[in-house]
Amino acid sequence: MTLKILTRKTRFFFWLLKGFFVRHFTRFTLAACLAVFAFLTIRFILPKLDLFRPTYTEAIVGQYKEDKMPDRVLKLLSHGLTKIESDGTVSPDLAASWDTQENGKIFTFNIKKGLNWNDGTPLNGQNLNVYFDKVKTVYQPDYLKFELEDAFSPFPAVLSKPVFKKGTQIGMGPYNLEKVQKDNLGYISKINLEPVKSDLPKINFNFYPTRDDAVLALKLGEVEAISDCPPNGDNLDGWPNLSVKKTIDSEKFVAIFLNTQNSLLSTKEVRQALDWAIEKNDFPGQATLGPISAKTIYYNPTTKNYNQDLEKAQELLKDIPKENRKIVLTTLPNFQNLAEKVVNDWKKIDFQVEIKQIDNFDPGSNDFQALIAGQKVSADPDQYTLWHSTQDKTNITKIKSPKIDKLLEDGRKTVDLEKRKVVYQDLQRALADEMPAIFLYNPESLYIVRKGSQESVQKIMQETGNFWPN
Repeated sequence: MTLKILTRKTRFFFWLLKGFFVRHFTRFTLAACLAVFAFLTIRFILPKLDLFRPTYTEAIVGQYKEDKMPDRVLKLLSHGLTKIESDGTVSPDLAASWDTQENGKIFTFNIKKGLNWNDGTPLNGQNLNVYFDKVKTVYQPDYLKFELEDAFSPFPAVLSKPVFKKGTQIGMGPYNLEKVQKDNLGYISKINLEPVKSDLPKINFNFYPTRDDAVLALKLGEVEAISDCPPNGDNLDGWPNLSVKKTIDSEKFVAIFLNTQNSLLSTKEVRQALDWAIEKNDFPGQATLGPISAKTIYYNPTTKNYNQDLEKAQELLKDIPKENRKIVLTTLPNFQNLAEKVVNDWKKIDFQVEIKQIDNFDPGSNDFQALIAGQKVSADPDQYTLWHSTQDKTNITKIKSPKIDKLLEDGRKTVDLEKRKVVYQDLQRALADEMPAIFLYNPESLYIVRKGSQESVQKIMQETGNFWPN
């Protein structure tokens, strides 16, 4: 009896609901359509409208002027005639090809056809803003011809810098430059980029003079990410909701630059002894044998490795009385811990070491004995300005070596890739022997992004090929 009553009630409610849905079918259908439309609008249409487009905000550490924007920004705005691959070789980009005459004094770059600037006008050799002082340039629709005063084999690498339409800031990258804000000293404080394609987010780059300023901005929610951030022992990868990618920046090296004109350090055996004394197994990065990137074809893995050997160091110092073994180690604040480690190692070979901390270093200054500093280099191996004896302002070690000078000169004149490799491998051996600097390591670099912003990063990466560091 109870089962019959339950069955009867179930049928009653079924027919009641069926009648309700039939009576209001049109309204339910309309509501469902509106819900689907709202979802599709929010998910796919609104983000493409400028008012609703998401904005990705990233911190860049450093001080930059508008005429020298960081590569991270420029590569989003345009391309170069060439591009430097990770192994240091140069390949075409906006140029379809190039050829060289007179052993590296004349270069002709043939422009790719069918390319347009972001304003829709065709790219040609006559509307490129490429100009070099003391270089005769012939601008033709299909090519650019450069006539140099002297042979300069790194010239194709120089042309990897992004180019713009003549007289404008219009490029041909995935983004256009919308606005540049500056502080009272003329340094960039903020750059706004507008995407060319509707499915990309806007990008704001906020600039901070120091790493600590950028980290504070991340904590306060002013930015969603920090690019090229040096590690500082504050365990950023342990923070909740942060994704941290660690890489080795092989285009930077940290070294102890030695003043080779100083009376104590003018003898290379003393400089070598100081290198032999340092334990190199626990640096905050990857130990390096020299100033050339280990990722490139020019790196020489057979360069002499000065693994710590206190006996060798003492043997080289046998003619230096202990009372004369005094040295001042100058350091920037971010290398203070490293300086203290070096001091402990040098004390093992009876050196009295004073640490002198400075806030900034003037490259033209000769007022130091030993200096811990970082140096950025290009993937191209040309380092003429760092080590050639004629470069008074940038050769801070004041090294004067005919052999090093000759190799640097040959490297700039040698067009053949295999021969050029040999020149720079020999250069690394010569630097390891003369020891104008004690090469320590390639530093770690962090790319930090809030996990909620990773979708924006992925969209930018899909368009640019790379936005995280390699």
